[in-house]
Amino acid sequence: FVSARPEDPITVSVSPKNLHISSGQTARFICKANSQTYYTLKWTKGESDKLPDGAVDKDGILTIESVKRMHTGTYTCTGSNQNSFDQVTVQLKVAAIITPQVSILPRFLTVNEGDNVFFRCRATGLPPPDLIWIGGPEGKLPDDVRLSKGNSVFEIFRVKKKHEGEYYCVARNDGAVGRMRTVLNVRAVGSAPIVQVSPKSLDVMEGEAAELQCTASGDPPPTFTWSRVEGDIPESSTKIDGVLRIDSLSINDSGTYVCTAANRFGAVAENAVVTVEKDSSTPPSASVNPDEITLKEGQTATITCEKLTIILQF
Repeated sequence: FVSARPEDPITVSVSPKNLHISSGQTARFICKANSQTYYTLKWTKGESDKLPDGAVDKDGILTIESVKRMHTGTYTCTGSNQNSFDQVTVQLKVAAIITPQVSILPRFLTVNEGDNVFFRCRATGLPPPDLIWIGGPEGKLPDDVRLSKGNSVFEIFRVKKKHEGEYYCVARNDGAVGRMRTVLNVRAVGSAPIVQVSPKSLDVMEGEAAELQCTASGDPPPTFTWSRVEGDIPESSTKIDGVLRIDSLSINDSGTYVCTAANRFGAVAENAVVTVEKDSSTPPSASVNPDEITLKEGQTATITCEKLTIILQF
């Protein structure tokens, strides 16, 4: 040993000064000394001159893996050189694991589309638990959910109907899990469609065209779908902006045509009946008398067509 100078006493520092952990965790204290000469560091527990089972003292570092309640107590680091010594005492508290208890405020929430959503999750337990959120539509947390303050604050700005669902705040500490469920209900803003078809009934002759117009109001604006009760819509049909046009109708095209207007608030249908009639009239015939005539310039001719008499002047 090198002789210590009286003006160079040893000083000891330890970190942390107090440690409060749960059973099964690792406790670690670091002891350092300030001395110009050779010195030693030694850890002891309480009034004893030794350490309990499971405690390891190496290079001034006290480590206890998988701590138990028996390790609770005070530990002293003693630094000494040839001239003096110094001591620092720290406190270790070992508690049993306490399962997290979770609460969510508000407990349940109903909002309108476009509102902002705010939940706060609180959890107690030992050791203090970490928080995560799970759930949401189809069990997946939406991408636009914002978490802050250690995941204790849950926010959605300008919420949509698609955000509606069950959400869970989950708290975990060493070997224990607690959770709480909340439900977010979102009232959609808008209205179901109101639909009209014109005309409601249409009689046409075979070979002619028919046109049906479907109009609807609603929020959001509805989409239109045409169908036919008796089967498929004729291939000669076109559908543009709610208007159904069928060219060259046949007798088989008679039936009930249905316009369905739909948005996310519902679907409403309205019918129109199209009747195609066969053309059973007889083409007109005519006879001319006489069928041939020769005249000189200035003469008068009389020609008769059925009941119509035509007088020509040459």
